Amino acid sequence: MTSAMEGTSANASVAPDYSSRRGQIHFWLRRIHSLAGLAFGGFVAVHLMINATGINGVMYQQEVNKIHDLGPNLAFVEFTFIFLPLLIHVLYGLYATGAGARWNAVHYNYGGNVRYTLQRVTGLILLVFLAYHLATLHRWGLALIYDLTHWRALSSFPWFRPHFAYASTVDAIKTPYGKNPWFWANIISVVLYLLGVWAAVFHMANGLWTAAIAWGLTVTASAQKRWGNVCLAVGIVFAIVGTIAWASFTILGHPAPLPPRHAHGHGTMVERGPVYSAPLRRAIPQLSAYSYGISARTAIETAGAAGRPV
Repeated sequence: MTSAMEGTSANASVAPDYSSRRGQIHFWLRRIHSLAGLAFGGFVAVHLMINATGINGVMYQQEVNKIHDLGPNLAFVEFTFIFLPLLIHVLYGLYATGAGARWNAVHYNYGGNVRYTLQRVTGLILLVFLAYHLATLHRWGLALIYDLTHWRALSSFPWFRPHFAYASTVDAIKTPYGKNPWFWANIISVVLYLLGVWAAVFHMANGLWTAAIAWGLTVTASAQKRWGNVCLAVGIVFAIVGTIAWASFTILGHPAPLPPRHAHGHGTMVERGPVYSAPLRRAIPQLSAYSYGISARTAIETAGAAGRPV
């Protein structure tokens, strides 16, 4: 949630004291926290790029298929490279935000103070967003609770279904609380996803900048400025990518009927991407070609479920 040494050290008049045993512990914990943040930031970057393919429903389905082709290994990969680094980063981030704040240099310039504050604010936004995101769009969230308990209150709540990746994602983001997209709770869901994406991008880009300071890679003010420009460019690029991903499932997204849950992804629905206007389809031919396409895997499974030859 927070990275070490936010803000520039150029104006710091009080340096952290690492001479004590407790200071040494903090010194190494901060670096573990930084590494965990970099690992999770890498996942965020890849995740946003994959979700940006949602502008093309078939391409998005193909990317989801590649992930789920890992089969039983997927759980191990997710826990080792996503959830464990996230847990470490969050736990130490909460500590550093509160009790551990005194280990940071206490005087910053104006820009450093702004980044220092925004890093913590975006971290808290991310906590709320990730809790909601995992609950509604991950198989270890509400879907797992429903599978274990068959709690009727959850039976109508949408969640991610890998065989119908695009439609189920639109359903879970845009209309989780009824089919009216203008219902206030659905609007909050859509806005929360946009805030979550932007918060993740800022937190990642600013975390890259502060990680270089924490590891002693940018010691001088000029080096910090040059690396800061690189991190700013990274932030802008992924803000655009993330916004495209968000728009693909919200502004451009149209919920489609899904087969019953017990069908486990089999049925007669054709997976499609966003529905574009005729002028846009003419301007971008490949979007027209794919807007109502069906992925190869979905076609095979749909035909197999219907008993037709594949």
